[in-house]
Amino acid sequence: MPNRPFVLIGEDDELIQMVMERALEGAGFRVECVDDGGRLLERVGLNRPDVLVLDIFMPTVDGFEILRRIRADPGLAGLKVVICSALKRAEDYQMAQSLGAAGFVSKPFSPSDLVREIRGLVAGDRAA
Repeated sequence: MPNRPFVLIGEDDELIQMVMERALEGAGFRVECVDDGGRLLERVGLNRPDVLVLDIFMPTVDGFEILRRIRADPGLAGLKVVICSALKRAEDYQMAQSLGAAGFVSKPFSPSDLVREIRGLVAGDRAA
């Protein structure tokens, strides 16, 4: 399937990676998973995804810092980022929003909710 939207997943839990990957590939997305914050930043710089799904708790560089660095890079500043985290406090949601996250999906999550969120971003329903 040519020109499938590319979703990069930053998630260090293999089971969650697998669930996300299967749901998104089944919905027609091209998917790649990275389990380390430092490697994720490298990967984003090499081949910009259409959407980045980002966990907060990542080895080497946490998700909030990844989002800060992405927003500081003029070439990546408009990248659409969905935070997918077990953090549920209002402060965490506000932090993600203030750093420019386009969406927030709470863990545990429904794979169909994640797909719906990403489809909306790819279709342009929500700004980056």
